[in-house]
Amino acid sequence: MYAEAFGERDAGIFDFVKHLAELVDGNPRQIKRYVNLFRFYGTLRHSLLVDGYVVNEIMPPIRAVARFVELSVMWPHAVDCLRVRDCASADGRPVSRLEFLEVESAKISGDDAAADKAWKKIVGGDGLGLGAWAEARAFRTFLSKGEPLGKRIGHGLW
Repeated sequence: MYAEAFGERDAGIFDFVKHLAELVDGNPRQIKRYVNLFRFYGTLRHSLLVDGYVVNEIMPPIRAVARFVELSVMWPHAVDCLRVRDCASADGRPVSRLEFLEVESAKISGDDAAADKAWKKIVGGDGLGLGAWAEARAFRTFLSKGEPLGKRIGHGLW
């Protein structure tokens, strides 16, 4: 029932589509791709909560789910790679690559060659060795803004 009600007329879907229209230049196929994945994760989120597998306190809000969908469609190879916990936070505790990169991306300001060079040192061959996809300015900008995803690992969605 939830999956059926979580359709195109739902307020959460409507807000998500408004954001997407700008992101994909109004391309209906791309919008549908994002919406289908968003509905899937939204329904999975609801099921995990209703069935009691995850308590509400650790389940990410629907905005974080929308952000995760955006990440997984724009950089599909990033999702599995970024789950790896082989980085350390400033206080030395082990963190996922995603959490590490969100923190590091927030430290770099500007959309110029110097900022791009600093970012490439972190994700490129001298850093994590993630490859050209991770060196993109758009990826850095995405990670530096919005609901952090890295701290929300361990709930069954990502």
